[in-house]
Amino acid sequence: MKKVFLFGLLCASLGMVNPASAAEAPAPGKRLSKAELQKWGTLPSYRIGKAEYRVLPVSLNAQTTLLLDMHNVVGVSNNDISIGKVSEDVARNALRQSVPQPLHVDHFKNAGVTVARYADFRQAWEGFQALQKLLPEAEVRLPVKFRNVPR
Repeated sequence: MKKVFLFGLLCASLGMVNPASAAEAPAPGKRLSKAELQKWGTLPSYRIGKAEYRVLPVSLNAQTTLLLDMHNVVGVSNNDISIGKVSEDVARNALRQSVPQPLHVDHFKNAGVTVARYADFRQAWEGFQALQKLLPEAEVRLPVKFRNVPR
């Protein structure tokens, strides 16, 4: 009876595991093969400047998004936008006007940079687009890392 209960518990817990779990998340910096790409199917894509990124349906943790660049290399976004070359007040005012709203905003006085964190990459990309229009004089970035990413 005990074995049947444990087997049932194991099966139930396995049923709750997402098939695209973090254990399957490819490492940042890895180039995916065509076979690996086919496993993911059609992915949402976003253009940033001349680059295009596709969002993978897995991540390293809840605060990051795994992306593929145009060469099928895996990168990581913290879903942050950095705003430089404008004052903190100007950056915060623009963030209040932009849609979507960030989850959290920090200002790093010594660096003169304001960083806005969004819920996901899509929201960060939409915020990036809005802030570029609101702050044409600012340096607005949506960074993606391809190396030295802690797991």
